[in-house]
Amino acid sequence: TPIYKLAMYGGKHVRWDPCAGPIRMKLNHGGFLSSAQLSRWETSLTSLASGVATATGLDFAYTGHSTQEPATSHPGGRNAFVDLHIVIAPRGTGLLGYSSNWNRKQWVDTYQSDQWTQLDYAEIWVSTYQATSSTMWSFSKKYFMNYLADAFGLDDLATGIDTEIMSWGSNGSGTPNNPEWGKGDLIGLGRVGASNGCVN
Repeated sequence: TPIYKLAMYGGKHVRWDPCAGPIRMKLNHGGFLSSAQLSRWETSLTSLASGVATATGLDFAYTGHSTQEPATSHPGGRNAFVDLHIVIAPRGTGLLGYSSNWNRKQWVDTYQSDQWTQLDYAEIWVSTYQATSSTMWSFSKKYFMNYLADAFGLDDLATGIDTEIMSWGSNGSGTPNNPEWGKGDLIGLGRVGASNGCVN
């Protein structure tokens, strides 16, 4: 049986509050994508959002472009415009180190519940090098999926498991050129989903 771990902050598991409204993912591509690349990104984000929504039971969807600047401080609560922000930027800017292709940041509300830490806002940064790569939505898709599940409160899998997306070791139930969520990934996403009720 796959053994998964949920993310922790302040001694509590982390998750979005299903009672605080829809969770909206938007893309700030910064003008770095060609029209064909942008179309592929939007198709892929829509599909991945649908899969996460099904697994978690949360009202989660990709809802288009954003020109919103990345956050430099805690937003102070849930943002009605964008909750999960995908930002494409050159290496060496923002959260991306000089050789980094991926990074993320999350802001939480630790005072909502005795049992859960509420996610207020999350960003996933992807380098222009990675975002425009021919492998972005084939081999590299699993890395984006890892950060996406992390943004919902799913941590890595237990030591020795190398068949799930969250283990960093394999392609879930998919193939190297078409990774898909594995059984353990889906169980974990269900644990941080809507079925646990309101956070507060």
